[in-house]
Amino acid sequence: MPKRKPSLCFIDDDPNELARFKKAVGRAFIVGSGTSVSEALKDLKAQGRRTVDLFILDMYFPTRGLNSPAELLDLGAAWDPS
Repeated sequence: MPKRKPSLCFIDDDPNELARFKKAVGRAFIVGSGTSVSEALKDLKAQGRRTVDLFILDMYFPTRGLNSPAELLDLGAAWDPS
C-alpha cells in the first residue's frame, strides 16, 4: 500500500511565490495554495484532499510600505536562482 503524501496549505500574497513553492515541494507534498486560507483550502480540496497536515504562512513584511515590483523580483530570484 503506497504511503499517503502529507498535505500543506501555503498562504502568500505573491502569486509568483505560490507557484515557486508548489514547484519546489509538490513532489513530496500535496500543496493547496492561495492568497487566503479559504483559497488555499479550496485548492487543496480540488486535489481531493479535505484535511491539512501543515499550514505555512508568509510572514515576511517589508520594513517600510509595500515592496516595489523590482524588490519582489529580487526576492523571487533569491529563492529561485534557476
